[in-house]
Amino acid sequence: MDTYADDLATLVEELDVMNAIHVGHSTGGGEVAHHIGRHGAERKSKAVLTGAVPPLMLKTAANPAGLPMDAFAGIRAGALNDRSQFFKELSAPFYGTNRPGAKVSQGLRDSFWLQGMLCGFNIAFDCIKLFRRPTLRKILRNSISQR
Repeated sequence: MDTYADDLATLVEELDVMNAIHVGHSTGGGEVAHHIGRHGAERKSKAVLTGAVPPLMLKTAANPAGLPMDAFAGIRAGALNDRSQFFKELSAPFYGTNRPGAKVSQGLRDSFWLQGMLCGFNIAFDCIKLFRRPTLRKILRNSISQR
């Protein structure tokens, strides 16, 4: 996630973007959160996190609705043992195909698989452990301190 955040910071600085509105979904929400927590909110005007991994996906006393640690171990094992099949299977819950009336095309699921396969393996594997880290508290501290 540090790599994602640092890459985004480099892009924003190189393009001299000001008053940016960063929108992130799923891991992208984690990237936006981590970017602001790591690089501050100076060039941003807003952040939108939708269906995002923050504030914390891990089940803790403070987050009883989170996922147990075993779930993260299973995700990492799936990515490690058969990455291609992992992304094919992950596309179903990612798009909610298990919900009544869900209409998700095979093309969309195939696109999800392709994006997963194009991602560098180390980045995909290592970012799973970062789903367990709280990030929103740091965003709020950085955002407030820069205003």
